[in-house]
Amino acid sequence: MVAFVMLGVFLFVLAAAFHVGRRLGLAQGKRQAAAEVPLELRAKFQLEQHCPICDDEQRYPILSSRKRG
Repeated sequence: MVAFVMLGVFLFVLAAAFHVGRRLGLAQGKRQAAAEVPLELRAKFQLEQHCPICDDEQRYPILSSRKRG
């Protein structure tokens, strides 16, 4: 009888720890994505010279980061 109670408590603690870890991981992932996505969009724009949001395939040579001269 005591073994079943201990097993139940162990499984409950395991499930609670899993739940807390998952919630913390999701929150951390959202914060990291919010920090990195604008940088990635800007890098894509500068490298490929077209808008990654609307994907219009129009070139923007005037906004190039490369110096010409």
